[in-house]
Order: sequence, then C-alpha cells, then structure tokens
Amino acid sequence: MDRVKGDARCATSGGLPEYGEVTGVVLAGGMGRRMGRDKTALRLPDRDQDFLARTLGVLASVLSDVRVSCRADLPERLARAGSYPVLPDHYPGGGALRAVYSALRHTGRPCLMLACDMPFMRAELLVALLEARQRRPATSVQTVWRSPDGALEPLAAVYEPQALPLLEQAIQRNEYRLALAVPPELRHCLDYSAKQAAAFHNVNFPHDFETAQVIASGA
Repeated sequence: MDRVKGDARCATSGGLPEYGEVTGVVLAGGMGRRMGRDKTALRLPDRDQDFLARTLGVLASVLSDVRVSCRADLPERLARAGSYPVLPDHYPGGGALRAVYSALRHTGRPCLMLACDMPFMRAELLVALLEARQRRPATSVQTVWRSPDGALEPLAAVYEPQALPLLEQAIQRNEYRLALAVPPELRHCLDYSAKQAAAFHNVNFPHDFETAQVIASGA
C-alpha cells in the first residue's frame, strides 16, 4: 500500500521515457446509456476540449504511447480520437473488464487504463500511480488508486500483462465488475486523500455531470 502526501511531482516531456514500457489507454467505447448520450463528447463550461480530448491530453503528458479503446462501430468517436491508435474490443459492448482484457491482449504491455469520464484527473496523479507501480510487490498485477473509504478506482489503474489469465477467468464466469477480477493479494493500492477526491469524480449519470459543472465553477 502507498500513501500520497500532497501532490506528486508533475510530469514533463523529459520524464516520458521513464515510463516507456507502459501504454496509456483511454476507455472510450461505452454507449453512455446511463448518461443518455455520448459521454466522450461532453464538455464542461469554458473548456476548449471535450472529455475524450482532455483525457487523451492528460495521458499523453505522462506517457509516450497513448491509445484509445473504442468500438469500431462508433465512427464519430473514432474520428475524434485523431491520430491516436485505436484498440478494438475483442468483446464489443462487453464493458470495462473486457476492454482492459483487449488492451492487454493487443499490446502485450503494462497498460495504464483511464476512463474518459474523469474530467478532473491530473497528470501528477498519473505520475504518482506510475511511481507506485515501480514500487509494487513482484506478485502484483494491478496498481490501483483507492478512495478514503476503501473503494477501488479500477479505471485509474495500471494492469500488468500477467493479469490476463485473471481477466479471462472473470470473462468465462460472466463477470462484469472489473474491481472483482483481481484478488486483493495481487493488487498494489495507492490511497488518495479527501482533498484529491475531485480528480476521481466520475460522470455516469446526468446528475454527475451537473456536479462536475459545479466543481468546475469552483462553487
């Protein structure tokens, strides 16, 4: 277990090779049914970038290899991914667990998986996650942020290729909850503070987007 004291150092372009073995993957293939529209195209007031573009930019400020996990039947979303390579799902529409599995299968590399609907995620928190990964026990296959109340953030986590058998087993038993795919003894957890919690605000429902607008306004 790691604890974060204050903010980790901010990534710079000179620091990118330090994490060169890790691929950054933005999860952008969800249908947005709970939101009622495409979450990747959401944009907070006074921001130039939508959720997808902003998340790609944050990851690219930390990692040199950044890709997009997205379904092939979402052409508008694929177009907005721009020059970033796209990782197709082995199980289209199968949810985040299957998207993580697909990313590891395609790349064969450790993958920092980041949901596109965390509009306040910061580069320094991703750096802290990557540095925690470097300190992980040899048996750990997942380095994951954890909230003050103990909830995992499996879509702000690094997965090792060795996690593939566990994810495959979860798929075979028809599991969809990514947080249950990796046993606790194989996780390396990094705790964030209440002050840092806004960075992990996740927009799933319309009321979550309303809350994000309040956070963005500083109210």
